Amino acid sequence: MYPFLAKCGQMGCDFLVRATQNRCLVPAPEQQPAAGAEPLKYLLDEVNSWPAQGERVIEVPSEHERRARKARLLISWGQVQVQPTDLKGRADRRASPVLVWAVHVWEPDPPLKRDAQRARVPSEKHGRKRRRARAAKQQAAAASVEASEERVEPLEWILLTSVPTETQQHAWQRVAWYGGRWSVEDFHRGLKTGGQIEQRHLRQEASLERLLAILSPVAVRLLQLRALIYTVPEQPIRALVAPEEALVIARRAQVPVEQLTVQQFVREVARLGGFLGRTSDGQPGWQTLWEGWLCVQWVVAGMRFASGSLPP
Repeated sequence: MYPFLAKCGQMGCDFLVRATQNRCLVPAPEQQPAAGAEPLKYLLDEVNSWPAQGERVIEVPSEHERRARKARLLISWGQVQVQPTDLKGRADRRASPVLVWAVHVWEPDPPLKRDAQRARVPSEKHGRKRRRARAAKQQAAAASVEASEERVEPLEWILLTSVPTETQQHAWQRVAWYGGRWSVEDFHRGLKTGGQIEQRHLRQEASLERLLAILSPVAVRLLQLRALIYTVPEQPIRALVAPEEALVIARRAQVPVEQLTVQQFVREVARLGGFLGRTSDGQPGWQTLWEGWLCVQWVVAGMRFASGSLPP
Protein backbone atom coordinates (compact mmCIF):
# COMPACT_ATOMS: atom_id res chain seq x y z
CA MET A 1 0.00 0.00 0.00
CA TYR A 2 2.77 2.48 0.85
CA PRO A 3 4.35 2.47 -2.65
CA PHE A 4 0.93 3.22 -4.14
CA LEU A 5 0.30 6.12 -1.75
CA ALA A 6 3.79 7.49 -2.34
CA LYS A 7 3.40 7.26 -6.11
CA CYS A 8 0.12 9.18 -5.95
CA GLY A 9 1.95 11.93 -4.08
CA GLN A 10 4.75 12.03 -6.68
CA MET A 11 2.21 12.29 -9.53
CA GLY A 12 0.12 14.93 -7.76
CA CYS A 13 -2.87 12.56 -7.82
CA ASP A 14 -5.32 12.40 -4.90
CA PHE A 15 -6.49 9.04 -3.57
CA LEU A 16 -9.27 7.57 -1.44
CA VAL A 17 -8.78 3.97 -0.30
CA ARG A 18 -10.24 1.69 2.34
CA ALA A 19 -7.86 0.54 5.05
CA THR A 20 -7.91 -3.13 6.10
CA GLN A 21 -4.46 -3.75 7.61
CA ASN A 22 -3.32 -2.50 11.00
CA ARG A 23 -0.38 -0.58 9.56
CA CYS A 24 2.38 1.02 11.59
CA LEU A 25 2.16 4.74 12.20
CA VAL A 26 5.02 7.16 12.71
CA PRO A 27 4.78 8.34 16.35
CA ALA A 28 5.02 11.97 17.35
CA PRO A 29 8.56 13.22 18.23
CA GLU A 30 7.86 13.09 21.97
CA GLN A 31 6.69 9.47 21.61
CA GLN A 32 9.63 8.15 19.62
CA PRO A 33 10.44 4.59 20.80
CA ALA A 34 13.89 3.47 21.78
CA ALA A 35 16.20 2.08 19.11
CA GLY A 36 15.02 -1.31 17.91
CA ALA A 37 11.65 -1.04 19.65
CA GLU A 38 8.33 -1.43 17.89
CA PRO A 39 6.37 1.73 16.87
CA LEU A 40 3.97 2.83 19.55
CA LYS A 41 0.84 3.15 17.41
CA TYR A 42 -0.99 1.23 14.74
CA LEU A 43 -3.52 2.58 12.26
CA LEU A 44 -6.68 0.66 13.20
CA ASP A 45 -6.00 0.94 16.94
CA GLU A 46 -5.46 4.69 16.67
CA VAL A 47 -8.55 5.35 14.54
CA ASN A 48 -10.78 3.16 16.71
CA SER A 49 -9.79 5.23 19.76
CA TRP A 50 -11.16 8.46 18.27
CA PRO A 51 -14.50 9.64 19.73
CA ALA A 52 -17.51 10.18 17.47
CA GLN A 53 -17.73 13.66 15.98
CA GLY A 54 -21.06 13.33 14.15
CA GLU A 55 -23.81 10.92 13.20
CA ARG A 56 -26.23 10.23 10.37
CA VAL A 57 -29.02 7.76 9.51
CA ILE A 58 -28.74 6.02 6.13
CA GLU A 59 -30.89 3.57 4.16
CA VAL A 60 -29.34 0.10 3.75
CA PRO A 61 -30.86 -1.62 0.68
CA SER A 62 -32.00 -5.23 0.71
CA GLU A 63 -29.70 -7.87 -0.73
CA HIS A 64 -30.16 -11.67 -0.79
CA GLU A 65 -31.24 -12.61 2.76
CA ARG A 66 -30.64 -9.08 4.09
CA ARG A 67 -33.73 -6.92 4.57
CA ALA A 68 -33.73 -3.22 3.79
CA ARG A 69 -33.24 -1.21 6.97
CA LYS A 70 -32.12 2.09 8.43
CA ALA A 71 -28.71 2.28 10.09
CA ARG A 72 -27.39 4.95 12.47
CA LEU A 73 -23.75 5.69 11.68
CA LEU A 74 -21.17 7.59 13.71
CA ILE A 75 -18.17 9.30 12.15
CA SER A 76 -14.75 10.60 13.21
CA TRP A 77 -11.73 11.87 11.32
CA GLY A 78 -8.16 13.03 11.80
CA GLN A 79 -4.61 12.94 10.42
CA VAL A 80 -2.06 10.12 10.71
CA GLN A 81 1.39 9.41 9.29
CA VAL A 82 1.78 5.98 7.67
CA GLN A 83 5.10 4.22 8.27
CA PRO A 84 7.07 3.74 5.00
CA THR A 85 7.44 0.11 3.89
CA ASP A 86 8.94 -1.66 0.91
CA LEU A 87 7.09 -4.02 -1.47
CA LYS A 88 7.54 -6.86 1.04
CA GLY A 89 5.98 -4.90 3.91
CA ARG A 90 9.25 -4.26 5.75
CA ALA A 91 9.95 -0.86 7.32
CA ASP A 92 11.86 1.45 4.98
CA ARG A 93 13.79 4.01 7.03
CA ARG A 94 15.06 5.81 3.91
CA ALA A 95 11.60 6.86 2.69
CA SER A 96 9.45 9.65 4.06
CA PRO A 97 6.17 8.87 5.89
CA VAL A 98 2.91 9.64 4.12
CA LEU A 99 0.61 12.12 5.85
CA VAL A 100 -3.02 11.10 5.21
CA TRP A 101 -6.47 11.93 6.49
CA ALA A 102 -8.36 9.02 8.04
CA VAL A 103 -12.17 8.84 8.16
CA HIS A 104 -13.82 6.26 10.42
CA VAL A 105 -17.54 5.55 10.00
CA TRP A 106 -19.23 2.79 11.97
CA GLU A 107 -22.56 1.43 13.19
CA PRO A 108 -22.61 1.36 17.02
CA ASP A 109 -25.81 -0.65 17.51
CA PRO A 110 -26.45 -3.17 14.69
CA PRO A 111 -29.86 -4.90 14.78
CA LEU A 112 -30.56 -8.49 15.72
CA LYS A 113 -30.34 -11.05 12.95
CA ARG A 114 -33.98 -12.01 13.42
CA ASP A 115 -34.97 -8.44 12.55
CA ALA A 116 -32.48 -7.76 9.76
CA GLN A 117 -32.32 -11.05 7.86
CA ARG A 118 -34.81 -13.26 6.10
CA ALA A 119 -34.96 -16.91 7.12
CA ARG A 120 -33.70 -19.24 4.39
CA VAL A 121 -36.29 -22.02 4.20
CA PRO A 122 -36.04 -24.95 1.73
CA SER A 123 -38.94 -25.34 -0.70
CA GLU A 124 -41.49 -28.13 -0.31
CA LYS A 125 -40.99 -31.32 -2.40
CA HIS A 126 -43.03 -34.47 -3.00
CA GLY A 127 -42.69 -37.86 -1.29
CA ARG A 128 -39.35 -38.62 0.31
CA LYS A 129 -37.90 -35.30 -0.80
CA ARG A 130 -40.81 -33.55 0.86
CA ARG A 131 -40.10 -35.26 4.20
CA ARG A 132 -36.44 -34.36 3.95
CA ALA A 133 -37.31 -30.79 3.14
CA ARG A 134 -39.69 -30.63 6.12
CA ALA A 135 -36.93 -31.94 8.42
CA ALA A 136 -34.48 -29.41 7.00
CA LYS A 137 -37.09 -26.70 7.52
CA GLN A 138 -37.47 -27.69 11.16
CA GLN A 139 -33.68 -27.66 11.64
CA ALA A 140 -33.48 -24.25 10.02
CA ALA A 141 -36.21 -22.96 12.31
CA ALA A 142 -34.40 -24.33 15.38
CA ALA A 143 -31.14 -22.73 14.25
CA SER A 144 -33.00 -19.48 13.65
CA VAL A 145 -34.27 -19.50 17.24
CA GLU A 146 -30.75 -20.07 18.55
CA ALA A 147 -29.38 -17.22 16.46
CA SER A 148 -32.27 -14.86 17.17
CA GLU A 149 -30.27 -12.96 19.78
CA GLU A 150 -27.19 -12.61 17.59
CA ARG A 151 -26.55 -9.29 15.91
CA VAL A 152 -25.64 -8.72 12.28
CA GLU A 153 -22.13 -7.62 11.41
CA PRO A 154 -22.04 -3.83 11.91
CA LEU A 155 -21.28 -1.48 9.05
CA GLU A 156 -17.77 -0.03 9.31
CA TRP A 157 -15.34 1.73 6.98
CA ILE A 158 -11.91 3.20 7.67
CA LEU A 159 -10.92 5.38 4.74
CA LEU A 160 -7.58 6.99 3.96
CA THR A 161 -7.39 10.01 1.68
CA SER A 162 -4.99 12.70 0.59
CA VAL A 163 -7.84 15.23 0.31
CA PRO A 164 -7.97 17.54 3.37
CA THR A 165 -10.83 16.48 5.66
CA GLU A 166 -11.30 19.06 8.39
CA THR A 167 -15.08 19.25 8.95
CA GLN A 168 -17.99 16.87 9.37
CA GLN A 169 -19.26 17.89 5.93
CA HIS A 170 -15.89 16.95 4.44
CA ALA A 171 -15.93 13.59 6.22
CA TRP A 172 -19.39 12.60 5.00
CA GLN A 173 -18.43 13.70 1.50
CA ARG A 174 -15.46 11.31 1.54
CA VAL A 175 -17.82 8.52 2.61
CA ALA A 176 -20.15 9.40 -0.28
CA TRP A 177 -17.19 9.32 -2.68
CA TYR A 178 -16.27 5.86 -1.53
CA GLY A 179 -19.90 4.80 -1.99
CA GLY A 180 -19.35 5.31 -5.71
CA ARG A 181 -16.91 2.41 -5.69
CA TRP A 182 -19.60 -0.11 -6.63
CA SER A 183 -20.57 1.83 -9.76
CA VAL A 184 -16.90 1.97 -10.74
CA GLU A 185 -16.54 -1.77 -10.18
CA ASP A 186 -19.68 -2.39 -12.23
CA PHE A 187 -18.20 -0.27 -15.04
CA HIS A 188 -14.98 -2.32 -14.96
CA ARG A 189 -17.03 -5.53 -14.94
CA GLY A 190 -18.78 -4.28 -18.06
CA LEU A 191 -15.46 -3.74 -19.81
CA LYS A 192 -14.15 -7.17 -18.77
CA THR A 193 -17.25 -9.35 -19.00
CA GLY A 194 -19.16 -7.56 -21.75
CA GLY A 195 -16.39 -5.91 -23.75
CA GLN A 196 -13.96 -8.79 -23.01
CA ILE A 197 -11.12 -6.30 -22.89
CA GLU A 198 -8.78 -8.80 -21.22
CA GLN A 199 -9.17 -11.20 -24.16
CA ARG A 200 -7.70 -8.65 -26.62
CA HIS A 201 -4.15 -9.30 -25.35
CA LEU A 202 -2.93 -5.86 -26.36
CA ARG A 203 0.67 -5.09 -25.46
CA GLN A 204 1.04 -1.43 -26.43
CA GLU A 205 -0.35 1.44 -24.38
CA ALA A 206 -1.56 3.36 -27.45
CA SER A 207 -3.54 0.37 -28.71
CA LEU A 208 -5.17 -0.13 -25.31
CA GLU A 209 -6.11 3.56 -25.14
CA ARG A 210 -7.79 3.38 -28.56
CA LEU A 211 -9.74 0.27 -27.54
CA LEU A 212 -10.83 1.93 -24.28
CA ALA A 213 -12.00 4.97 -26.26
CA ILE A 214 -14.37 2.65 -28.15
CA LEU A 215 -15.55 0.39 -25.32
CA SER A 216 -15.81 2.87 -22.42
CA PRO A 217 -18.74 4.91 -23.83
CA VAL A 218 -20.63 1.66 -24.50
CA ALA A 219 -20.00 0.46 -20.93
CA VAL A 220 -21.15 3.80 -19.49
CA ARG A 221 -24.30 3.75 -21.64
CA LEU A 222 -25.23 0.25 -20.56
CA LEU A 223 -24.43 1.09 -16.93
CA GLN A 224 -26.88 3.99 -17.15
CA LEU A 225 -29.59 1.74 -18.59
CA ARG A 226 -29.02 -0.90 -15.88
CA ALA A 227 -29.36 1.78 -13.19
CA LEU A 228 -32.64 3.00 -14.69
CA ILE A 229 -34.19 -0.44 -14.18
CA TYR A 230 -33.99 0.10 -10.42
CA THR A 231 -34.93 3.79 -10.33
CA VAL A 232 -37.57 4.34 -13.05
CA PRO A 233 -38.46 0.91 -14.48
CA GLU A 234 -41.87 2.04 -15.80
CA GLN A 235 -40.71 5.29 -17.39
CA PRO A 236 -41.08 5.45 -21.21
CA ILE A 237 -37.78 4.78 -22.92
CA ARG A 238 -38.24 7.05 -25.95
CA ALA A 239 -36.67 10.10 -24.31
CA LEU A 240 -33.64 8.11 -23.09
CA VAL A 241 -32.39 6.34 -26.23
CA ALA A 242 -32.11 7.03 -29.95
CA PRO A 243 -35.46 6.82 -31.84
CA GLU A 244 -34.20 3.94 -33.98
CA GLU A 245 -33.12 1.95 -30.91
CA ALA A 246 -36.53 2.35 -29.28
CA LEU A 247 -38.27 1.42 -32.55
CA VAL A 248 -36.24 -1.78 -33.03
CA ILE A 249 -37.00 -3.05 -29.52
CA ALA A 250 -40.66 -1.98 -29.65
CA ARG A 251 -41.15 -3.98 -32.86
CA ARG A 252 -39.44 -6.99 -31.30
CA ALA A 253 -41.52 -6.73 -28.10
CA GLN A 254 -44.68 -6.12 -30.17
CA VAL A 255 -45.72 -3.06 -28.19
CA PRO A 256 -46.28 0.54 -29.35
CA VAL A 257 -43.05 2.49 -29.11
CA GLU A 258 -44.82 5.12 -26.99
CA GLN A 259 -45.61 2.48 -24.35
CA LEU A 260 -42.20 0.79 -24.26
CA THR A 261 -40.80 1.11 -20.72
CA VAL A 262 -37.23 1.15 -19.45
CA GLN A 263 -37.51 -2.35 -18.02
CA GLN A 264 -39.05 -3.78 -21.18
CA PHE A 265 -36.35 -2.17 -23.30
CA VAL A 266 -33.39 -3.40 -21.24
CA ARG A 267 -34.70 -6.95 -20.84
CA GLU A 268 -35.56 -7.21 -24.55
CA VAL A 269 -32.07 -6.00 -25.47
CA ALA A 270 -30.62 -8.68 -23.19
CA ARG A 271 -32.82 -11.35 -24.81
CA LEU A 272 -31.10 -10.57 -28.10
CA GLY A 273 -27.87 -11.57 -26.33
CA GLY A 274 -29.23 -14.85 -24.92
CA PHE A 275 -31.00 -13.72 -21.75
CA LEU A 276 -33.93 -16.08 -21.01
CA GLY A 277 -35.88 -13.73 -18.78
CA ARG A 278 -37.31 -16.40 -16.47
CA THR A 279 -38.88 -15.40 -13.17
CA SER A 280 -35.88 -16.69 -11.21
CA ASP A 281 -33.26 -15.11 -13.49
CA GLY A 282 -33.24 -11.65 -11.94
CA GLN A 283 -31.97 -8.73 -13.98
CA PRO A 284 -29.77 -9.24 -17.08
CA GLY A 285 -26.03 -9.68 -16.67
CA TRP A 286 -23.29 -7.87 -18.49
CA GLN A 287 -22.57 -10.51 -21.12
CA THR A 288 -26.11 -10.90 -22.45
CA LEU A 289 -26.76 -7.16 -22.24
CA TRP A 290 -23.58 -6.33 -24.17
CA GLU A 291 -24.23 -8.96 -26.87
CA GLY A 292 -27.81 -7.75 -27.27
CA TRP A 293 -26.72 -4.12 -27.49
CA LEU A 294 -24.34 -4.97 -30.34
CA CYS A 295 -27.23 -6.67 -32.20
CA VAL A 296 -29.35 -3.54 -31.76
CA GLN A 297 -26.57 -1.33 -33.07
CA TRP A 298 -26.14 -3.50 -36.17
CA VAL A 299 -29.86 -3.24 -36.93
CA VAL A 300 -29.87 0.52 -36.32
CA ALA A 301 -26.84 0.94 -38.58
CA GLY A 302 -28.69 -0.97 -41.32
CA MET A 303 -31.76 1.24 -40.90
CA ARG A 304 -29.68 4.39 -41.19
CA PHE A 305 -27.82 3.02 -44.21
CA ALA A 306 -31.06 2.14 -45.95
CA SER A 307 -32.52 5.58 -45.29
CA GLY A 308 -29.34 7.36 -46.33
CA SER A 309 -28.93 8.98 -42.90
CA LEU A 310 -25.48 7.58 -42.11
CA PRO A 311 -22.94 10.25 -41.10
CA PRO A 312 -20.40 11.14 -43.82
